Amino acid sequence: MKSKSIFLLDSIGALISFIFLFGILRNFQEYFGMPMDVLDVLSTLAGVYTIFSFACYLFIRNNWKPFLTIVVVANLFYTILSLSYLMIHYPELTLLGIVYFVGEKFILLGIVGLEVKFLITSPGKDQA
Repeated sequence: MKSKSIFLLDSIGALISFIFLFGILRNFQEYFGMPMDVLDVLSTLAGVYTIFSFACYLFIRNNWKPFLTIVVVANLFYTILSLSYLMIHYPELTLLGIVYFVGEKFILLGIVGLEVKFLITSPGKDQA
């Protein structure tokens, strides 16, 4: 996998999260149970991560490891924040909401695992 591809993968994942959080969960909030202000925070972060990762995909040519490290840290921050919201608002969440947020974390942690593996096993100054 080329270094650019990992940024594209991350941006697609963040875009999917943004679409679900902003476009679906906000419009059907009663079926998921997560408060609207929490969905706003999480969807904003997902939108910012989409833009950052896609910009890295488009513009980073060399020395991409520092940027991927930022992506990994941001994804871990999002995961911790989202899990915190899950615990805080657990009584309000529906089964569908719990399944969505737990499932999202498993997928995101899988992507983070790929990113970390890529950071460890790839040379850092290759042509993207």
